[in-house]
Amino acid sequence: MVNEMKLKNVVLIAVALSCFLGGFLLRKSDLRSQLGSSTAQSLASQSTENLKPINKREFANPQQRRFSEVRALAENEYVRNLSDQAKLSMLDLQSYIESCYLSDIFLASTQDEIYQILDQVPEGEFEVFAEAVLSQNNSKAQSYMGQYLIMYWAQIDLQQALDLAVKHGRRDTLGYESLNHIYEQNISAARIWLAENKGKLPNELLDSTGIERSLLIADARENFAATLDSIDWSSWSDRSRALEMISQIASEGQIDVKSMIDQIYQIEDSQTLMALTEKMIESKKYTDASDGVEMLLTLSQTDPDNFTAYENLYLESMSQNGSTHVLDYVTYHMDEGDRRHETAAYHLSDLVRYDEDRAAEWLGDYGEMYARDDVVESVVSNLSTSMPDRALTWALKMQDDIKKSELMSSVYQSWLDENSDTARIWLSAQNNETKALLESYEN
Repeated sequence: MVNEMKLKNVVLIAVALSCFLGGFLLRKSDLRSQLGSSTAQSLASQSTENLKPINKREFANPQQRRFSEVRALAENEYVRNLSDQAKLSMLDLQSYIESCYLSDIFLASTQDEIYQILDQVPEGEFEVFAEAVLSQNNSKAQSYMGQYLIMYWAQIDLQQALDLAVKHGRRDTLGYESLNHIYEQNISAARIWLAENKGKLPNELLDSTGIERSLLIADARENFAATLDSIDWSSWSDRSRALEMISQIASEGQIDVKSMIDQIYQIEDSQTLMALTEKMIESKKYTDASDGVEMLLTLSQTDPDNFTAYENLYLESMSQNGSTHVLDYVTYHMDEGDRRHETAAYHLSDLVRYDEDRAAEWLGDYGEMYARDDVVESVVSNLSTSMPDRALTWALKMQDDIKKSELMSSVYQSWLDENSDTARIWLSAQNNETKALLESYEN
């Protein structure tokens, strides 16, 4: 009896769901028909097949949610004033971006495809169309719609695009990082808009545009010294923008590094000076290694008291690239001694983690310029806890057999104590010589 009731409930639910989906598809078809859709299938119709929601709470019933959005679209006051073609473009835009968001797929071609949809908006209707898009911000997909629309329109009329975004309070569109490139391509228009709106808009809203940052970078490219002099270092927002500017200018490598350092060291406040210098150093990892070497040599003469800290910061930022540049610097530009040895071993250990083959190649080329076995021993020590298997592999590179045996036994014993099963599995795959050494120690 209970099973029969369960079966009836399942059947009723299935019938109700079928009716709902059928009604949804019919209403959607009717809506497109009313809009005058005799064109080819929209991009959205092709893109939403077989997609699954990535947020179950927000997209628990995608079809129902889609139906409600279509209905809300028809009720929007701005949409009512659009032509059928513009309304169809609105649906295509919303469906396409929603499909990208649901599948979590935004490709390099996504922007071009969205722009193709926006190109279909009839000439003379775009402002009302934009009002309709920007007035809707109830979902992540609608937020993306606004961002792409502002990007598209800003390339045509930057000032008008910014005005509309501000009018609708769409900070999510103003903060879109790619807008910075448009500001830089339209410096004059950006300056005019900033002059007209600074003082009228809340600072928080103005900051979200990123326009002052972009203009500061543009000024620095033209005259770095004058730009630094113009900054109010007592203002937190000005100081923050200046740090971003230094980072960008330093990473571009277009301004002579000696000149940059000379100008930075004209600043009297020591904390500000150090913050700018550190930002410049961190950004040099994106430039040619010779540029970084020149920077450090200049700093060694300009600020010898803080040079060691600056040098360590540069080496740390360079090591994140997984390259041998940092080791080349240590080998050729650091004085021989304990610090050089320890620094080489530390960064070689880092390289082993990211690219063991390249690390082994570097050891073969430059190991003899150090106390080779001592460097290898330091690498093994650095890796023994986090990567014991790789530490043992590197211990085999030691040339002194007695030290090699002692080091391998120590690492393997610690690994046995920590995770004996994994250690024994690793040993079972090694050659007979290694097995004999470690198995005898184990027993």
